[in-house]
Amino acid sequence: MLVMVVLLGGCSRLLGLDDPVGSDAGPIDGGADGDARGPLACLVPAAGSPVAAPCHECVVGPSPATASASACVAAVCAAARSCCAGTWDERCTELADERCRLHCGTAVSFGGFGSVSYGVWQSGGDFRSGVRVESEEGYTQSVAWGDVDLDGDADLATAGDCAARVLRNDGWVAGALAFTPLLTWSFPSCSASPAHGRRVLLYDVDRDGHLDVVVGGQIGAFWRRFRDGGFDDPQAISSAQDGVVNDVAVGDLEGDGATDAVVIIAVPGGTAVNVRRLEYDGARFVLDTGWSSADANIEDASVLQLCDLAGGPDRELVVSGFGGMAAFQLIDGRIANPVIPRTGGYPDVTCGNLDGDDKEELIGASDTIDVIDIEAGAPKVIWRSRDQDPPLVVRSGGLDAGDIDGDGRVDVVIGHNPEEGEEDIIVLLNGPSAGFDPVVRRFSDFFLGHDMRAAEIVFLAAPP
Repeated sequence: MLVMVVLLGGCSRLLGLDDPVGSDAGPIDGGADGDARGPLACLVPAAGSPVAAPCHECVVGPSPATASASACVAAVCAAARSCCAGTWDERCTELADERCRLHCGTAVSFGGFGSVSYGVWQSGGDFRSGVRVESEEGYTQSVAWGDVDLDGDADLATAGDCAARVLRNDGWVAGALAFTPLLTWSFPSCSASPAHGRRVLLYDVDRDGHLDVVVGGQIGAFWRRFRDGGFDDPQAISSAQDGVVNDVAVGDLEGDGATDAVVIIAVPGGTAVNVRRLEYDGARFVLDTGWSSADANIEDASVLQLCDLAGGPDRELVVSGFGGMAAFQLIDGRIANPVIPRTGGYPDVTCGNLDGDDKEELIGASDTIDVIDIEAGAPKVIWRSRDQDPPLVVRSGGLDAGDIDGDGRVDVVIGHNPEEGEEDIIVLLNGPSAGFDPVVRRFSDFFLGHDMRAAEIVFLAAPP
């Protein structure tokens, strides 16, 4: 029996997986058309459709085959065609928040040492927090949420030093989320060579209407197909023989319906890297030998993001790390013009529409938080935490953007891990004025001392 320790308001409870489990209450769809599909509606695809509509527009899941599932889905797919052609991914949920005035960022979660913590935003302007303590040793390096079992709520995937997991969200029990393991993938020799899992993603790789799990790290990059209630054996995207994978991103880069993967592969013996693209051909991932990534091979690069920085129908590729950061236009899935030429390095980056226009800004974290916008075709830093009064100096242990307080403006959440002193959670609450002029709020870490990393803003239904 897997045991979960839950901390709420200073109290603790041991929750075993054979304890009674609950389910989220209330309608699961808040689309702009007033649709209120129940959780079973998305288990059966529409007639003639290879995949089902999103069970909840705020939750990562399989894409609809057409843009007719709801008015909200149609509005999102009009803005980002990949949302109806690949996977209803995190950017699609953010667009649902923006275009349909849904509150999709109701909670934030963090990885860390031996744990995944989460907190649900309360109407009083604070977090109701809980923590799932994991039994395996080492750090949880990456966290992802998505509707694996197609019941309308977000299930949890983690990757860390010693294992990757997928845990089914069984709803709220006694004020905390209960989980049932769907996958536990243990890595060998994790104590001797940590960070086997540096990134975990949930994505419908094979377009069968179910989210699969993608993991990259010391092991290389692999994916495991979800079907018949379980996960198949690992299939290689980039094997360990090709090199350690610093990061992996997936998406349909050229709009042909096939899943593409971009990986950062560390060159042994130094800080050089190779950024490569592979495409899934229905049987395996095949290396794109025509891909030219010389400009993207940034020394010590460790982070990949696919962001809508230019406001077009396609996304741009962001490559970043201590050695520098750059963002590139993709034409037919291949690197073309830089939309942000190489600049100072950020070991952590994310994207979000902070100023309310039709495109995202890039948010980079080093010892400061910088917000970079594309204005008149040129990048410009529009906000810097270090320039505020008083200056805000940050040592990022996780970074994400989303509307956490439900006011219709995108906020930024940072896990702050100072070299000395207690960790805390910094929330940059976006204000009503044009541009980005946030109010800085600080909250205690949900689980003090667990060394936060890998922030993820997620939709979690409010506890009963």
